[in-house]
Amino acid sequence: MRSRIASRETYKNHHTLQNNRPQIENTKNSISNEYGTVGLLNENNEIFDEIQITAMAICKYEGGNEYYLFSCDLNWEVVGDFDHDTLEEAKESAKFNHNVNYDDWIAL
Repeated sequence: MRSRIASRETYKNHHTLQNNRPQIENTKNSISNEYGTVGLLNENNEIFDEIQITAMAICKYEGGNEYYLFSCDLNWEVVGDFDHDTLEEAKESAKFNHNVNYDDWIAL
């Protein structure tokens, strides 16, 4: 399963998830997780590399209405994101798109 495709600049400019976002739940971060990959695009919009998704996290910003489902690498760098109206929708998306089981989530 491939998540959103990001440019190299988008990937470089994302912040580390654990330090900057109010997490609600996340999975363990492991190279053995099979959550898919994110393709990186070059200036010609061609995939030149892929990054393994090793963890998923759901965050909700203070005062915000959306729940953000983040795909992360081993360093908790965000490599893909989707917004959802509810926590349940975010978990359902993770299950459908990234094979994240409901019991993989860890409430924080």
